[in-house]
Amino acid sequence: MTRRVQRSRSTVASGWDAYGNPVPGDVLACLEEIGVEVLRVKGEEAEAKCPAHFERTGKEDQHPSFSVNLEEGIFGCFSCGFRGRFVALVAYVLGMTQAEATIWVRGRGGIERVRKILSKRSDGLLMDERDTSKHLNEASLALYTDVPEEAAAERNGITVESCNALGVRWDPEHDRWIVPIREAGTGKLMGWQEKNARYFRNKPLNVPKGKTLFGINEAEGDTLILVESPLDVVRLHAAGFDNGVSSFGAGVTDDQLSLIIDRAEVLIVALDNDKDGKKYSKMLKDMYAKRIIMRFFDYSQTEAKDPGDMTNEEIRYGVENAVSSVLVKF
Repeated sequence: MTRRVQRSRSTVASGWDAYGNPVPGDVLACLEEIGVEVLRVKGEEAEAKCPAHFERTGKEDQHPSFSVNLEEGIFGCFSCGFRGRFVALVAYVLGMTQAEATIWVRGRGGIERVRKILSKRSDGLLMDERDTSKHLNEASLALYTDVPEEAAAERNGITVESCNALGVRWDPEHDRWIVPIREAGTGKLMGWQEKNARYFRNKPLNVPKGKTLFGINEAEGDTLILVESPLDVVRLHAAGFDNGVSSFGAGVTDDQLSLIIDRAEVLIVALDNDKDGKKYSKMLKDMYAKRIIMRFFDYSQTEAKDPGDMTNEEIRYGVENAVSSVLVKF
């Protein structure tokens, strides 16, 4: 039986966000129109089963792993990594081109949203962004607690000590990990990620995490181990490797690779052992193997998808037997 979900606060009119992306005025109604069944609404987030889960993982989404922000239209699956802006969701679900999906979204209302956004502009910045940034400081981050022992224990080998060493905090009110996002070199706080098994959000929403790497300021030695998730960096640390860095996802930006090349002599690529991880690993090899000594984590002795699901012995084997970019095949 389909659950009846209370309507969001979104206006009926639609328009564009500050970055030129079309956003429907009533995101919730549009989700229903394209056939994405919303199971519940929490604050500004509509939760549903991921429409791309089977194609990306070979399995149906058994939980509401997928959420859509009802104000900005940004969506993401916390399990398979399917994410983007609302127009991309429409294109995928309805089998449209990007241009067709853009027309579809723009047809769902007027331009009240863009008027609202433009009215808040001042000196090229949004008032919402400035007001949010006032709260993103060390004092507000300090309001969160140390990661509790029981939460660390549930993450297969993560320790409270490693969380503290890498600055990871805990939101006890919502049972969420708080992962700081800091500038490389200066350590200045740019924002953070809030996450658990059913929730994920960047604060601020458009924090430029692609310009830095989690763990880059704490990493030791001239070899770096690149993983997708910041919590995998914490897992590496707990296993005795204090040279892990995270790109905050499978995709690795030019800025992030430049930071690695400037910082290290050797890069061990340990992106997830799945379709996306292999895709981006091959891309790294093709684009950057001539600029840095590159090796690839050996997953041959484990069925785990990433270091976060491995034992200390499996992690050690994967690092110590990392395959040269000259020999690795994709």
